[in-house]
Amino acid sequence: MKELEILLENFWIIKEKDPELYHMVKDATPKFKDFVEEKLGYKIIVNAYMIKLEKLPGKAESWMGIQQFTSAMEYAFFCILLMFLEDRGANDQFVLSQITEYIQAVYPGEVKVDWTLFSHRKSLVKVLKFATEIGLINVDDGNEQKFMESVETEVLYESTGLSRYFVRNFTGNILN
Repeated sequence: MKELEILLENFWIIKEKDPELYHMVKDATPKFKDFVEEKLGYKIIVNAYMIKLEKLPGKAESWMGIQQFTSAMEYAFFCILLMFLEDRGANDQFVLSQITEYIQAVYPGEVKVDWTLFSHRKSLVKVLKFATEIGLINVDDGNEQKFMESVETEVLYESTGLSRYFVRNFTGNILN
């Protein structure tokens, strides 16, 4: 049951980052899958890229957010990044300016996104770093930290294809 504990402690296990752990957990999953789904009500997603235990809390708490994010704008940027990645498959490359243009075009807030403002650039850098840390994107060339210093900075990214598994899929109406 060590494998179940690993799934409970981690958001997901990415095969590319840790193939040994991925295979260990994948091989053990049939032993506890019924228990997890029937008794805990969680869903286990296993595919060729990752393993994820979709944990849904009974009640949302303030500590359950993304610890690196400190503003609503950062959460909005992250959601928009997920929308941006939705149209890209695994290994599709894109540059930072494509993301910034997309965010400016669809940002829903009353305050317009202004990349000349350091705080807006800093928020986007936080989001991009988080997306890289959890495996949604990879940096192929460049450094997003330099974007905080200059709007003209370009960084080449690559989608891992995992963004479609980040958000939990609900099978029914969650408002009932």
